[in-house]
Amino acid sequence: MQLTNHDAANPSYWQARWREGRTGWDLGGVHPLFSELMQEAHAAGLKPNARVIEPGCGRAHTGAALAKMNYIVTAFDVSKEAVDAAKVLYANETKLELVVADLFALPSNWSNSFDAVYDRAVLCALPQASRPSYVHACAKILKTGGLFLSIPFTKLHISASEGPPFAVDEANLESLFEADFEKVCHIEKQHSVKDSKIACEMLIVWRKK
Repeated sequence: MQLTNHDAANPSYWQARWREGRTGWDLGGVHPLFSELMQEAHAAGLKPNARVIEPGCGRAHTGAALAKMNYIVTAFDVSKEAVDAAKVLYANETKLELVVADLFALPSNWSNSFDAVYDRAVLCALPQASRPSYVHACAKILKTGGLFLSIPFTKLHISASEGPPFAVDEANLESLFEADFEKVCHIEKQHSVKDSKIACEMLIVWRKK
């Protein structure tokens, strides 16, 4: 089956990209705004030893950084190739668990188990029709009062037909999160990486009601 970019909600799309080595989103480390977002998370009450989960972890650079900050981290990806690559880099991180899992079919024992979700770019990797299911899945695994931490891309230099990534503007974010979450903070940023597809992004923290 030939998959297009708008099949990005299909696990096969990402598995194929990993097998083919098409992982241009991998920065080789954490996002440049990681530290600032975590400052906002701390201000919102996230404390060391909290349980944090990272969907779509790829090589788990962020998951490893969170583990080094004394969070208990579960990082997962639908691609076994991604998780294997993460294990090569971070197998010795004692507070980091690396798991192959599908964000639309998460283990039942994860329900109401986590203090925070760290969304590096999954929300923006999904076509618009799949985003409500993703947000619902994240709400389900968070404890009441848990935080959704994200750096969504609000404006891109490419069209929707060229994604992923896909832009998620503020109005779309509000409609996605308002039922299950309350907004703690949002800070819009101009993207500064040269030749990037991303024009603007946002630091955002939501709290589960």
